[in-house]
Amino acid sequence: MALRRIICLLLLLLAIAPLAFSAEGKPAPSRVAEVSYKRDGNGFLTVDFTVEGLMDGRLKSTLDSGLPVRFTYTVRLLRLDRGLWEGDSVFLTFERVLEKDNLKNRYIMSDGDKKINYGAVEEALGAMSKVEGLTVCEATRLDTDSKYRSEIQVKFEEFRLPFFLHRFLPLVSLGDLKTPWRKDSLPPELYR
Repeated sequence: MALRRIICLLLLLLAIAPLAFSAEGKPAPSRVAEVSYKRDGNGFLTVDFTVEGLMDGRLKSTLDSGLPVRFTYTVRLLRLDRGLWEGDSVFLTFERVLEKDNLKNRYIMSDGDKKINYGAVEEALGAMSKVEGLTVCEATRLDTDSKYRSEIQVKFEEFRLPFFLHRFLPLVSLGDLKTPWRKDSLPPELYR
């Protein structure tokens, strides 16, 4: 009986820990900006966008502590006349990780297999804030008679517990920093 109470207390503490950290600083006024869709020569839709307001005190203190910060970029296309049973027409997500090597005083961005070093945090966050030429889908995949809306969001400084416990404790994600969804109409001339 006592063991069950201790386990419940530990789970409760793990669940409210991110809320305590989030109360230290106010949420970052970050947002997705400068969204631009294009159709390349091979018939694929690509998107460029930037993220403004990444320079946050909480983010910088996390990097200075040596912990890696994971950035998750999500792009989705929704067909506006879709049925209730239909999901997103396109759903893309990818990650980049930024961490600081305190011994060399360098910031390291990991993007897939690529690792790039930066000397200043402003330079590193500038690189993290730009996405250029991300392939969304083949333009012929979209229905020419429909209208589409794109939605883009970036999550950063996600709090993750060991053994994937953050997936089972929904309050853990309340302390994450993220941008609001940026919603734009997809220009129909790109897929017609």
